[in-house]
Amino acid sequence: MEDHRWPPLDWLLSLGNEALIGLPLLLLFLLIVTFVELRVCNLLVDNSTNRWAKEQTNPRLQQRAPTITNAIKGWLRALFFVVLGVVLIYQFNQLRSCTRTVAIIAGFLSCAVSLASQSLLKDLITGLFISSED
Repeated sequence: MEDHRWPPLDWLLSLGNEALIGLPLLLLFLLIVTFVELRVCNLLVDNSTNRWAKEQTNPRLQQRAPTITNAIKGWLRALFFVVLGVVLIYQFNQLRSCTRTVAIIAGFLSCAVSLASQSLLKDLITGLFISSED
């Protein structure tokens, strides 16, 4: 029994992990998918919050619609980029290009970002409490 495999199709199905061009293609694909998902989610959030604002009789709730829209969009954007980062780290690990040095540098960078974003997180929580009042 002969094996009828077509090398370009095998390469495409493996996302080119055996070739040098595979990782850039994967990165491009993931970025395109992420930005398309962000556009679709932004449209869905805009439509749903506009519909919600039109149904409200309280004018204060109608005025909060843009704030709620921007908050939801920000959370979705952060979620998508976190998932994208996890997928990229997984792919780098699969390619054995994530060495100890890279992991240590990423750890220090994550600590620096978490320390720098403490005031941002405090402001976010305070804003959520202010928005939820009334």
